[in-house]
Amino acid sequence: MFKNCGSTVKGIALINFWLMVIAGVIVGIWLLSEEGPVGLLVISGAVIGGWLENVALYTIGDTWERVKNIESSVTEKTIDDNDDDDDETDDEYVYTGSGEAIWLCPKCQKENSGEISVCQHCGFHV
Repeated sequence: MFKNCGSTVKGIALINFWLMVIAGVIVGIWLLSEEGPVGLLVISGAVIGGWLENVALYTIGDTWERVKNIESSVTEKTIDDNDDDDDETDDEYVYTGSGEAIWLCPKCQKENSGEISVCQHCGFHV
């Protein structure tokens, strides 16, 4: 129900703006023919008032969308990180033809031999 609220709010803001402009122009033209220059004030007031009212609504919708995008990217990153942490298997090791285990240090990216938990190059503890 609330999956695309940001887009919906932005759409409502745009529709509301154009409805206010159209209504203001219609009333302004009618007032121009009846009252004179007051119609011009109504037309300009409708455009400026519609913009001021709906720019805030549009900004809320845009902010909502951006927060949802950030939230989903953080959630995906967390899931990816958790998946990597849960796999504490021999996938981290490459075995040579002689059966010796070789692994890459996550810090310096250099090869280490054996199944020790300290990098032989930088001292990083795995």
